[in-house]
Amino acid sequence: MEAAESILIAKAKQGDVDAFEQLMTAHEDRVYRLALKLTDDPADAMEITQDVFLTVYTKLPTLKVEAAFASWVYRTAVNAAYMKLRRRQRRQEIDLDAALPTFTDDDRHRQEIADWTQLPEAAMLEQEASRHLQAAIARLPSDYRAVFVLKEQEGWSLREIGMTLELTIPAVKSRLHRARLFLRARLSAYFTSHDERSRLRED
Repeated sequence: MEAAESILIAKAKQGDVDAFEQLMTAHEDRVYRLALKLTDDPADAMEITQDVFLTVYTKLPTLKVEAAFASWVYRTAVNAAYMKLRRRQRRQEIDLDAALPTFTDDDRHRQEIADWTQLPEAAMLEQEASRHLQAAIARLPSDYRAVFVLKEQEGWSLREIGMTLELTIPAVKSRLHRARLFLRARLSAYFTSHDERSRLRED
């Protein structure tokens, strides 16, 4: 933590509104982006961002370790988004078990699944591919989406995810594995087609 932020936190804990607003400005963009990744809804993300900083403003005087400020803010955002996802009724979530690939007795895929994780990195960064990936992530049930986004897009450790979502590390690993399987199956057709188009251009 920078010394300047530590000073702002100390002032904000004493009721300095200007100091708190500077802290909010420094972190609100990342809080919003994180909430948006988790909810896939700009309005929900904005509401979560506002709620997070209201919570932070109210509870900041109880923060004992100033160096933990940023982590605390982002954990608050994740929990707020996670709870909103779990309460959400308007968007029907899929049955993950029904969408996962199935296997034969010797652990082979019953249907051919393209290993899109091995495609050139440039293909993964294409705008169209990114849209397909985000759409697939948005179809994950909330319990799996939160784990996947935090690990794969935000770079959180398994321990951090487990502590935030109140899960054991084996449970985090299981949900992450199943989310990856679902996304691989969901995107297989798209990336297979992409690979075939690339080969045709090379020929």
